[in-house]
Amino acid sequence: MMYIKYKDEILELLELRDGIESKAAGLAAERATESQIAELREAYMQLEEAALSKKNTTKKDVNFHMVLIKISGNKLFRRVYVSLVDLLKDTIDKIRLEALTKPEGPIIELKRHEKILNAIEQKDKEKAKEVMSENMEQVLK
Repeated sequence: MMYIKYKDEILELLELRDGIESKAAGLAAERATESQIAELREAYMQLEEAALSKKNTTKKDVNFHMVLIKISGNKLFRRVYVSLVDLLKDTIDKIRLEALTKPEGPIIELKRHEKILNAIEQKDKEKAKEVMSENMEQVLK
């Protein structure tokens, strides 16, 4: 496993993640079947359960995004995403833990993910890309 030590490299990887996930969200909105949407909703519900019980949400968050990327149908996105998660593991853990310590953190995080889910359920490609990008902008802050 390779660890990222420099802030600039972390920022660049998060920007790459934003580009991939925003595009994947749009493709998922176009391509998702009803069963795939149900799978994404289940991943969201697991994230919701973890967040509301103040548990570490990292695994559930990564799973939600992994399901979304799988739904996009782009196998290369998935391969790159797995590598990004591996490289950013410590950063992702830190971001998730910080979100849980804020009074409204879990609710805000869930609302962002719910917007992503809703856009995909509504088959709204542009909205899915927009809300995913907004979600990633929050991560970049």
